Amino acid sequence: MAKEIIVGIDLGTTNSVISYLQADGKVKVIPNPEGTNTTPSVVAFKANGEEIVGNAAKRQMITNPDTIRSAKRHMGTADKFHINCLNKDFTPQEISAKVLSYMKSYAEKSLGQPVKKAVITVPAYFNDAQRQATKDAGTIAGLDVVRIINEPTASCLAYGLENNKSEKVLVFDLGGGTLDVSILDIGDGTFQVLSTNGDTHLGGDDWDNALADWIHAQILQETGVDLTDKMAKQRFLDAAEKA
Repeated sequence: MAKEIIVGIDLGTTNSVISYLQADGKVKVIPNPEGTNTTPSVVAFKANGEEIVGNAAKRQMITNPDTIRSAKRHMGTADKFHINCLNKDFTPQEISAKVLSYMKSYAEKSLGQPVKKAVITVPAYFNDAQRQATKDAGTIAGLDVVRIINEPTASCLAYGLENNKSEKVLVFDLGGGTLDVSILDIGDGTFQVLSTNGDTHLGGDDWDNALADWIHAQILQETGVDLTDKMAKQRFLDAAEKA
């Protein structure tokens, strides 16, 4: 009988990653079906009930207004995502669960065994509601979330596992939706978090949104056409991200 594997998941605002610890003590990232290590945290819905997750969802984002991205920024809130083609609302946990479920599925195919348990990382500045929402997303996806770990702590753990020297380390984590800065003291196989700060609503998405708003304003100024529909917004965001 195969030994049970507990996967580690970085559930990101923009992209997510799933990995596990190999028998030799090295971390192995499990690539998605398209062969990439990172999976876009994007979920799309179609009128026929089909759900698309990851790269495929991101590719059709500008043509499908019922595409959800950056659900992580809404975790722990009462926000809902309305899907027009289904006339149905989804919570941030439910959207995140679809990303987790997709990664769980391709991890099981890669490993050749069921994946039941996971450790999921969150920004250090996530409050209790946001942490619980993340755990709930894992439960909805069929995962037993054995632990929630702060993202800077996870980074430091990985760094410390490969470096035996004692030192103080600053972890600067600027992601798609959050910013974390932590100072940790590593030594003798242990670590201590000395200080942490951050912003759960500051990240690459804000650069994209600011640039998308600028594009919209320029078009309005030069043509007099006010493109405010959902699909136009997706096109602006796509152009901003590529820029």
